[in-house]
Amino acid sequence: MVSEGTVLEGGEWEYSYYSSKTSVCGLTVVYGVIRSWLIKLAMDGGKRVCEKGVMTPLKTLQELLLWEPEPSHSKLPVTKLKTRYPTYKETRQRTLVCHDMKGGYLEDRFIHGCENKDAYRFYHWSCIDSFVYFSHNFVTIPPVGWITAGHTHGVLVMGTIITEWDPGAELCKQMFKDSETVNSVVKKLVAIAEFYGFNGWLVNIENKIETDQIGHLEQFMKQLTEKMHKVCPGSQVVWYDSVDSQGKLNNQSELNKSNRMFFDACDGMFLDYKWTDKTLEKSRDEAGDRTSDVYVGIDVFGRGKHAGGFDTYKAFEALRAHKLSAAVFAPGWTYETKKLDEFDTAEKKLWGACGEFLFPHGPAELPFRTSFCQGYGIKKNKCGVNENGDWHNLALQEYQPNWAQCARDVDLSQDLSEAYLGGSSLSISTCRASSVELFVCRLQWQGQLNVAVMYKWKGPEVPLTLHLLLEPTTKIDEVIKQKRSVLWECALDSPQTCPDSLLQIETTKDVLQNSWISSVVRIPAEEGLHLGRISLSIGGKSCLLLGEIVIKDVTKA
Repeated sequence: MVSEGTVLEGGEWEYSYYSSKTSVCGLTVVYGVIRSWLIKLAMDGGKRVCEKGVMTPLKTLQELLLWEPEPSHSKLPVTKLKTRYPTYKETRQRTLVCHDMKGGYLEDRFIHGCENKDAYRFYHWSCIDSFVYFSHNFVTIPPVGWITAGHTHGVLVMGTIITEWDPGAELCKQMFKDSETVNSVVKKLVAIAEFYGFNGWLVNIENKIETDQIGHLEQFMKQLTEKMHKVCPGSQVVWYDSVDSQGKLNNQSELNKSNRMFFDACDGMFLDYKWTDKTLEKSRDEAGDRTSDVYVGIDVFGRGKHAGGFDTYKAFEALRAHKLSAAVFAPGWTYETKKLDEFDTAEKKLWGACGEFLFPHGPAELPFRTSFCQGYGIKKNKCGVNENGDWHNLALQEYQPNWAQCARDVDLSQDLSEAYLGGSSLSISTCRASSVELFVCRLQWQGQLNVAVMYKWKGPEVPLTLHLLLEPTTKIDEVIKQKRSVLWECALDSPQTCPDSLLQIETTKDVLQNSWISSVVRIPAEEGLHLGRISLSIGGKSCLLLGEIVIKDVTKA
């Protein structure tokens, strides 16, 4: 097995699974598909260099059944799912995002990123609970960047299993022909999810199913769900509202007796987009105590009964009135229909309008750090020193704040020209004294808690205050009487000590390279409290760049 950067001398290279040659700009290029990955070898003068690994889907049942984990891929740059607060189960009205970007596997397919800084990116992780990577291929495996970006924020990342039209019907005849085949398919799908480290599947059967195979389809859903839960705890299997209990392709746009069997067999149902207020009410009643498992479809392109685009919030408003979860399809509308320089503005308008119907979550693990980088830039920075060159890699995206918040007189954006780490800093522009919430969180510590903030003024220096909300860890009344919530206002622009009968908090300030400033807030040990919210106040019209926030318990490594 060749690895990235390996140079092979002379001779012919061949891989038994598949290989082909073509001429590009005078070079002979060999493509070899190795299971679900593509390796590109450029040959010139007898030397061939293995360039970049590329993620690809599985297109046939045979490919799936022949899939085996590749040992050389066992150390892919995938981050494990981080703990979040509130947890997935604690969020009763969830939000699922199904990305559907031009068929999938675009620049995001490269394991180590690409040089197109303008490639599509998603950064509203703190407001969603699960993310489905979607394509119209049989088995869609999420690329590494998406898995890592989602996991960094505690968001479940799922792949897609889809069959469509007449070819899909033929594939299903083979897949559901007997229990043995169903068992083999489930085994492979679970193995793929475990190997690549993602958290479940959206199952979308967009074709008729033979009547005598309905039982095997139900068996498939039950087994896939059970085995995913066993091998990948916390994973989810979601059924798309398509085939009914008679095997007919018959979208219901509601949960009812015709599709209930599939809802009962898995973790949730993604409803089609033609729902009405009446069908929402019926779905809510049918779901009983599982209303959070009903994901009401919202097509941002408006290909249903409801307006999309910047009016997407109206669909959110309707479904939240029934306490149901949401499934947002194709939020890349902002990228596909707008000019590149309009993308961020469109994102703010779309998600800002939906903000009141979203339920943000935040970090619950220490140490915690973020440079606010969204995984792209015109250069890479380390401690304010940069290396020039456009780049894009979602795996390098760091923890994002709530971009959907409606903060008056405050504008959040990315500054690519000034960064402390990564490709950008978080730019906070104000037209008057204003506050912005950075994170909701649940961070507990045992020794001294250090909160370090790296920042830089791009406008006039005005008073800068970090707000830290300390809350009782338990909701037991007796504890609350002893441990009160405390909102600390720590002035970052001047060193200080804040005495209190409960705690004594110290703030220090240092000027670093390239005018970056480091302020550190030190909170002593205090049993029974946790850090529950982090926000920032800017005392006038200005522009502040946040380069990094690091929070750690100094008793831990």
